[in-house]
Amino acid sequence: MEEYKILIPSYKRQEKQTTLELLSGAYTKEDIIISTQTTSDYEAYKKAYGDRATIIYKEGNCVGDNRNNLLEYCCENNIWRCIMLDDDISGFLRYDNTKITQGKFVRSLFEYFLRSAENVGAKLFGTYPVANNFFMNDKVVRNILIGTCFGIMDTRLRFDRNFRIKEDYELCLRVMSLGGIAIRFNSYSPIAAHKSKGGCSDDWKSNQNDKYANILASAYPELCELNKKRKGEIIFKKRLWKKN
Repeated sequence: MEEYKILIPSYKRQEKQTTLELLSGAYTKEDIIISTQTTSDYEAYKKAYGDRATIIYKEGNCVGDNRNNLLEYCCENNIWRCIMLDDDISGFLRYDNTKITQGKFVRSLFEYFLRSAENVGAKLFGTYPVANNFFMNDKVVRNILIGTCFGIMDTRLRFDRNFRIKEDYELCLRVMSLGGIAIRFNSYSPIAAHKSKGGCSDDWKSNQNDKYANILASAYPELCELNKKRKGEIIFKKRLWKKN
């Protein structure tokens, strides 16, 4: 399989890197890249995790910057495919209620994702948003993806740094609006502490969801619309779903 990297954008979580623990034994230090945006984070992460991951630093003002720093690192090192993960993932839930919490099994899962995306020519791939077996199913669909587990088949793509949140939605919609494919594996979902302390928690708590949801619905009306049941959220237009 063509080389790929595991990318982890992180901010103010020096005390715990749950995703790194999950990947233990499955990937080498060179396979895992953690991006930091402050000198204090860089020094703390390097001291705590430098023997298990490659720690990089470049100043930035939002998660989009942090994500783009990782993609730029890949391009500079001729790595064209990656899986970008939030730093607080403790495992994956499969539709049959199986919990995947060991590195070697996670690696097999990621390589299944990569092969499947390659087979259908997808530029992006991801998983069901929140681990909830009641709503999950065994389908692979075209849909908006969230950045908790975000596969990118061309690291020349970039996130829009003007989006402090929903930057993952924006990239998906932009790729699809240009004719690209983004697929979602509804049978798998990350087990993660969404919107917890650190990461993008300050931006999520700033009540800007309405602002960015409206921008997306206005920019991509053919693909998404405001979710009438959940304020500050958008939904992909179901009539456009396609099975793969």
